[in-house]
Amino acid sequence: MKKAFAMLAAVSILSSVAAAHAGGPMQLSDRQMDAVTAGSAEAIVAFQTSAAGQHAAIRTSVANIGAEFPYGSVAQSRTVLFGKATGNTAIATNTFGQSSADGHGPPQVATASTAGSANGGEAMVSSVGVTTAISASGRSGRSSIGLAESLAQVTAFSASARSH
Repeated sequence: MKKAFAMLAAVSILSSVAAAHAGGPMQLSDRQMDAVTAGSAEAIVAFQTSAAGQHAAIRTSVANIGAEFPYGSVAQSRTVLFGKATGNTAIATNTFGQSSADGHGPPQVATASTAGSANGGEAMVSSVGVTTAISASGRSGRSSIGLAESLAQVTAFSASARSH
């Protein structure tokens, strides 16, 4: 059974590599070159989390979007983190997110950073980070608009109880 899955994975990888091969240089129009060289959209997320204790659990979610259009670019990064543990616990998190859109209007950069820690008998840390950057220009290229927005929130909860 494992050999069949390994063979299927190998065939899938080789077929995707073969499909990705262009076969030679491609001629691009001036409009295509403008879209390639004039704009950029980038969404970046980096995080470091640790949880120690009995019944320790960490759940994370990361979603990055970066898109280029002829007259604009948009980038968004979203992170959600939840850590929980009981017993002799220690939870720590450090999250960084950045979205940047540049080239079609004024450069836009949105950055969100969260850090939190909790320890004790019961501990919980949750964090949310969202960054959005949009840069756009009119068809004439004379008017442009940009938007950069960030949201960062972290909640830490610690509780300890002494036995008598």
